[in-house]
Amino acid sequence: MASARGRRRGRRSWKETFDVKGFATEVAKGLHQRLGLDYIGLTVEELAEILEPMIGELVEARATKPKAEVIVAKLERGKQLLLKAIAAHLLSRDELTPEQVEFIVANAEELAGRAAPKLYRQAEKHGLDHVVDALRYLWERYGNPLPVKCPRCGFSSLTPDLECIICGARVSEEELKQSIGFREMLLEYARTADKGILREILAAGFIILNGELKPPSLRPAGGYSIAIYLSRSEKEEIRRLLSEAKPPA
Repeated sequence: MASARGRRRGRRSWKETFDVKGFATEVAKGLHQRLGLDYIGLTVEELAEILEPMIGELVEARATKPKAEVIVAKLERGKQLLLKAIAAHLLSRDELTPEQVEFIVANAEELAGRAAPKLYRQAEKHGLDHVVDALRYLWERYGNPLPVKCPRCGFSSLTPDLECIICGARVSEEELKQSIGFREMLLEYARTADKGILREILAAGFIILNGELKPPSLRPAGGYSIAIYLSRSEKEEIRRLLSEAKPPA
């Protein structure tokens, strides 16, 4: 019995003195070369920093002192998690190289979707049109898409103040109208809308857009909406439709 307690104390003692940081550096040297991480500008020291908490968890779950090759094998089996951790580390940098931008988008899609504003600016800077296309999809899936697309960058990212949270553009109301085909949308809406609703819109002088057109009275309280003000000619079109509407039988 005493011998068993001694063995348990022995198992605890190697963990207490185990140099996780030094072990992580040893593992990083081999993995850095195997994964070819020079091309994204990641140093062995940075990789060791990323690996340290991961190795710490693996070591804590072991009963015996690990060998470097055993840990490397485990990390390679969970390669995708490691690549995501590297991508998160790269995202902490203020500026990214083209290779780093492509690495993040390819290996950490959810992270890239949430970080689309930063990655978009970096991709535009480096002329990475294919990355911008990928980011549009990832923004829709993992980011915070808004109901109306920005006329400049094409992301679903235009705020009620007509400012894009992806590319930073401030869009004019006229530019927004042209991009969504507002005149046609308005006429289609007005042809089927109740006469009372059309009178409400004319009296207010604007209509609400939050993915679809709505009268001011249906503006969501505290929710997303863009008020689009009607031009003189747009008001005239609505008045014309009102005058042409047949009275109820």
